[in-house]
Amino acid sequence: MEFEERPPIIGRILKILAIVIVLVAVGLFVLISIKTKTTSMRIISITGSVLVQDTEGTAVHIGSDSVILSGYTVSSGASGSASVALDTNKTVTIDENTRAVFRRTDEIISVDLDLGGLFFEAAKPLMMGESFTINTGTLTMHLSSASGYLQTLEDGTTSLTVTSGEVDVIDRSSNYAVAVTAGQKVTINLTSGTLEDCILERVTENDLNDFVLAYLLDRWELRDTICFQTGWDNETLIILAGGTPETEETYASETEETESSTPTPTPRPTSTPRPSPTPEPEVLVEPAAQVVPEVIPETPAEPEVAPETPAETEAQQTEATEATEAPEQTQAPEQTEPAPEPEQQNEAT
Repeated sequence: MEFEERPPIIGRILKILAIVIVLVAVGLFVLISIKTKTTSMRIISITGSVLVQDTEGTAVHIGSDSVILSGYTVSSGASGSASVALDTNKTVTIDENTRAVFRRTDEIISVDLDLGGLFFEAAKPLMMGESFTINTGTLTMHLSSASGYLQTLEDGTTSLTVTSGEVDVIDRSSNYAVAVTAGQKVTINLTSGTLEDCILERVTENDLNDFVLAYLLDRWELRDTICFQTGWDNETLIILAGGTPETEETYASETEETESSTPTPTPRPTSTPRPSPTPEPEVLVEPAAQVVPEVIPETPAEPEVAPETPAETEAQQTEATEATEAPEQTQAPEQTEPAPEPEQQNEAT
């Protein structure tokens, strides 16, 4: 039985089809990965009871470092909380009894707060083409390098406390806008009024709730920024959050001690071997100084002896006379008498 040979052109076609199928599969995989990357967010931490649902309302099993996609809803129960990293610079942490929907398309990020409260943080200013907004009711908050706490209650009361930066609040129903800066709080009841009826007031660290204080306790960089922009006291924030500022001071002192202790044992300042060869110039100076004075006083020593002897004899005579003046007063005239004799002899000659 003879088998018919396939024409070589069919084999080539099959090879080309196989290559095309592989390329299409790789392209689809790349597109899916890019789409997932530009629309995905990540859950950083979970505390208590937290529920995550997809766009169809189906519960999704999640844990720390889990990925959620655009349109997912994150809900927390009593004493529950969850932190979601929207990208590398933006984070939203929901409070207990809170429900929020997270959306992201490329560089456009938005969070819809249905009920409860959340703390938002944008560490860096927005780049060209980026957008970060939080919506609740008819209000839209535009954020750029800001942080704060947003809360909406069942009766329609909405309040926004800005801890750092500036947030522009816009009422979509009337296009009325209010700028809220660090250390300010705006309150409005969306059921009975609009943003034009809002109350804008100054707040202090004592007005922050326990959720915000606990969030700031372990984030010293953000806390320092907040205190710098609002004028709040850093130690007061730590104490209100249940921390002890002494621990930070002792830790800072310990680090300073360790840093100061490290350079002290270095032998460079203590050993100082360089000044040891200094005796060389001293040795050279000593013989020079000794030779010069030894040679010079030897020659004038001989002529200086003659004038020194009469001076010394006169000094000795004066000292002797002074010493003998008291006891030998009678001898004074006897000594004066022979003095004129040679004068008289001279006159006679």
